[in-house]
Amino acid sequence: MQPSAYAPAWPSYSSPYPTYQPQQPLPQPVAPAPPLPPTLTVDEQRIARLRELEVSFSKGLLHGVLPKTYGVVHTGRPSRAAFTWGGDSISDGDRAQVVVNCMRRVGVESIGDLLKLLFRKQPFSEHDSVARAVNFFVSGRSIFPAERPEAIIFDLIYPHPHATVPNAPPPSFDLPRHALPPTQRMGPPVENGRRTTTRNAMLNRCVQLSLIQIDEESTGLLTWQAILRPPGTRITWSSMLSWDMHGAQEYLAVNAPVLFASMSTAAVSPSARKKLVNAADATTAADATDAATAADAAEDGTDPDRARRDPWLAVTVFILALLHFRYRYAILFPTIIGIFLFTCNTHRDVMNLLCRIGISISYAAVLDALHTLADDAGAQLRALGEKLKDLPPFFQMVFDNVNKMARSWQQKLGTKDEVHSGTAATLVMLKAGTMYAGSPEKLMETRKEGGRADLTVEKLLEDINHAHLAGIGKATVMRTWLKHLPALTRFRAQVEDLFTTTYAIRRIRPEVSEIHTMRTTNIDESTTIGVHKVLLNLITLQLAAVRDSVAKWVMMIAGDQLTVDRIRKLKRYLKKGEPGFGRFQWVLPTIQLWHLKWNWQKAIFRMHWWPQTGRNIYGLHHDVNILGREKFNPDRGDFYPSHAILEDRFDTMLLDILRILCEERTGLVYPESMPLLDLLQAYFTGDGALAECTYDDLSDLADKTYCRYMCSRAWEASLGHVDRREDIYGPQVDPVDHADNDTQQHGQESAPKKAKRKNTKKGKTKETENKAQGDQVLANSIAYLRSVFWYLELCAAISEGDIGRVFEVLKVLRFSFWGTGSTNYANELLELACNFLYEYPEALILSILDNYLVNITGKLGRFSELDLLQEHHNFLIKRLFNSKSFLFDSKHVAETIGLNIRGFKSIRDLMPVWMGFKRNSYSHPKPEKSADINKLGATYRKYSLLSYLIGRAECYLVQDEFAVGLEILEGGKLREFIDRTIALFA
Repeated sequence: MQPSAYAPAWPSYSSPYPTYQPQQPLPQPVAPAPPLPPTLTVDEQRIARLRELEVSFSKGLLHGVLPKTYGVVHTGRPSRAAFTWGGDSISDGDRAQVVVNCMRRVGVESIGDLLKLLFRKQPFSEHDSVARAVNFFVSGRSIFPAERPEAIIFDLIYPHPHATVPNAPPPSFDLPRHALPPTQRMGPPVENGRRTTTRNAMLNRCVQLSLIQIDEESTGLLTWQAILRPPGTRITWSSMLSWDMHGAQEYLAVNAPVLFASMSTAAVSPSARKKLVNAADATTAADATDAATAADAAEDGTDPDRARRDPWLAVTVFILALLHFRYRYAILFPTIIGIFLFTCNTHRDVMNLLCRIGISISYAAVLDALHTLADDAGAQLRALGEKLKDLPPFFQMVFDNVNKMARSWQQKLGTKDEVHSGTAATLVMLKAGTMYAGSPEKLMETRKEGGRADLTVEKLLEDINHAHLAGIGKATVMRTWLKHLPALTRFRAQVEDLFTTTYAIRRIRPEVSEIHTMRTTNIDESTTIGVHKVLLNLITLQLAAVRDSVAKWVMMIAGDQLTVDRIRKLKRYLKKGEPGFGRFQWVLPTIQLWHLKWNWQKAIFRMHWWPQTGRNIYGLHHDVNILGREKFNPDRGDFYPSHAILEDRFDTMLLDILRILCEERTGLVYPESMPLLDLLQAYFTGDGALAECTYDDLSDLADKTYCRYMCSRAWEASLGHVDRREDIYGPQVDPVDHADNDTQQHGQESAPKKAKRKNTKKGKTKETENKAQGDQVLANSIAYLRSVFWYLELCAAISEGDIGRVFEVLKVLRFSFWGTGSTNYANELLELACNFLYEYPEALILSILDNYLVNITGKLGRFSELDLLQEHHNFLIKRLFNSKSFLFDSKHVAETIGLNIRGFKSIRDLMPVWMGFKRNSYSHPKPEKSADINKLGATYRKYSLLSYLIGRAECYLVQDEFAVGLEILEGGKLREFIDRTIALFA
């Protein structure tokens, strides 16, 4: 079969062996020839000498050949000494001529006939010397590589000039029908005839042998259990997530070397091969592979860090796809690819296209696989429920509402856009050794007998650890300075030790949390009836737990404030029902932290956001406009944009405070044109005035910062309510001219937007007059720094897994939530205070604390809240909720998606690793904020916003929400709360 006309010319063959050099015979002692008669002429003498050589050469040639019937008896072994030609020289051509003459004399007409004679299938049993010579050659035992069979064939015969002809056509091959072009695959067989050249014939035979070897290797790979899903077996998440791409590549390269090498030859470019050879001196083979891969990517103009190409990985993937074509049950890897594409919302046409070429399975097959995986996940849930017969609850559950807008393609009467609402739940295993084995009846008796009635405002105040808050506040100040000033990073270890050791209270062990997602339902959990249905669905249907077994124990159910409130109402409504499961006294609701943290974030904006902007109006709204974030909507309260604003302003304030303290300590004042970060660096580097600053010096600066700007007394001192000592609160500065307030360049005087909420008791800013002749601008900044410090400490403590630090912040928020009008969470924190101070046994308290946070990575600093985990699951559910006809309790959403959420997240985490990329860190990249800090810092310095100016007035004043909350509780709210909750126990 001839190849296509555009096939390239056949390249010259370069042998890896040295050029063959015929061996010269060993010198032998030559007996002097008898003198010829002097009467002979010169020609006659030569003829006589030749005849003598012929007689001598033929001596022993028939040794071991003539039978004894001829009367010839051979004794001894034939001489192995090389024939000597006397004093005459003989060329290689002469030797070849003698060999050909002898060959033809015995009836062997050609070299091919000679080779066929020597290498016949029947051994030369009657001629040992021939058999030994053939065996010695064929087995390749010669010490000279050039005399071995492969060298003779490929170094002498294949590149021989007469093995091809001038202008020879491209080589043709005898290929099996399955390897023919599409136009010939189903047609009659094509006879290619005799190969046109010897070289083509040798290539054709090599190709056929290679195909046989590849076929054998491919058949052997079908016994590899790692890629198989035999008929009758069910796919599981454990089998999929245990896939090892690197191990698969190693297995293929070792067990199918010809197949892997042939495809690698086609995939790896010549330049990459050279790079790989040059990189062979690298420390490890992996380094060499990465070097060659990066070089190949760079050659094609791609960034090896962002779009790295790996030809060996491609070869592995394509071999796995080809094996799926060869054997339909070699389907594990295409199944993994198909499910990964499903998690990425890949269009089903793309999945079907990749199924066509074997890389993935079809969309319908993906759904079938997900149903099978959902059955496996459902069986695991039922197994957990079965264990409740003998064990107290070793898990807790969290659930939240989930909703998604379903758009109508064509709206008409009875068909319109609608919001689908439901409930999603997650089961989280408790940490080992933290189960609580108490009964609900005993807990209820303890709560009835508890000292809730003895709770007073004084006890709530005494419960606050002010020394801890002051210490962690100073540590937060130093951590903020270190974050932005490289000159201070030498103190990082000492500062971080404050968080991990000095002020650490109860740190949770950093281990991977075991998480099981549960089926979604179409139940609205925002009502008491909805919560009742959700709990019945989770316990009796999904876990299939025995009701009486569940009723024996206390089970923690986590949720946001609305969920917790509905559970309490459910327990109150059913407390007079039949004892046991139906009274739901076994449910222990636990308020979760992410929604609480978000609520405090929104409270900060309500307190500090003054609607008008314009001349001589400073504060949070003013600074947001300075930073160019005018589109921010404080009423909407998006969590991450709000967090960024609070943190950026907080950091800038602390940095400008550091500038003020450095100027006071050194007397050195840099020009206003110098950016804030640059001048702070100048203080602490090189010949700077504070270049020799020690850790104690830095700690002293942080101590002054906290006392002057981050405590309640500092707020009162700034307003003139208490004596203001300059050694603590700093000196007074001269007033500045505000006529050129640059707020006009970034904002405009405008009327406040109409509030969407009608509730005016939310602790908003109020118009005021400066009757005490203090500094209201500074007072507002101090109030901001204190409230945002509590917020950021709450965030940091949660991330670092120190639940003890979290609760120290919650102790002050018991008052501040009342002061900001967030009464729902204020009541929840009072309930939590009563539980922890008077009612819960120590074992239950420790169980709650140790399981308040979840860690999906097992790493330090990667803890998160349970309700935030559920929010992430809800996001994935809505992202994969890809049909308007499905409700949340449909089989597709409840099982195909709901039960497989954790598997989806795991496979999305592992796929980049399998493909050679870095594992997704699931952390937001930290943007460069130097320009924002410098711009905002210039405004603070220009108008002395963080210095004390006596008599400076502001059109609004931020209240001390802690003091307001204290007044509210002392005014009767605490007693009202206690009386109301005690009545529920009656």
